[in-house]
Amino acid sequence: MYKFNIHLFALISLLILSFGCTKNKKSALIFDTDANNEIDDQHALAYLFFNSDTFDIKGITVNATVNGGDIEQHYDEAKRIMQLCGWENKTILIKGANGDFKKIEKNIKSDNFDGHKAVKFIIKEALKYNSKQKLIILAVGKLTNVALAVKKEPLIIPNIRIVWLGSNYPESGEYNLDNDIISMNYLLETKVEFEI
Repeated sequence: MYKFNIHLFALISLLILSFGCTKNKKSALIFDTDANNEIDDQHALAYLFFNSDTFDIKGITVNATVNGGDIEQHYDEAKRIMQLCGWENKTILIKGANGDFKKIEKNIKSDNFDGHKAVKFIIKEALKYNSKQKLIILAVGKLTNVALAVKKEPLIIPNIRIVWLGSNYPESGEYNLDNDIISMNYLLETKVEFEI
């Protein structure tokens, strides 16, 4: 599984480089991670940091999955990787959802719903872009933060391109998908640009 994730991330990176970059222009992205779950996210973060001449990392948002502990543990692991790479003061790191889409969506109109900081950050950044110059959201965990952002502010749909490390369709049992299937289903029902 580990080798599969690394190969898939390499493929995603090539897709971003092939289609997301224009000459001499960095690809703007938000990296959405469940960093404390398994080792692939740490490698992906380091890859982005060490290729900052290609990627304009707007921020890192974190969400929690069942095997990685609560949001604090995922946040701490992402912070540790940022420190190891000398990146802790270069990019913002924001806590996102502890729970899943179904539990959180009914409270999305309140000011302090679960994951509100990451969701509001995604929305704020996405509104700076447009359909010709999209913000890439590179999600390598469950899709809760991203789906909540789209639900809370549908105006971001034409401004973003989601690239997700998840699903092994048509088979079941993929970890990122199983942690929040409803968030993926919600995004598939919108018109957001969505690569799996």
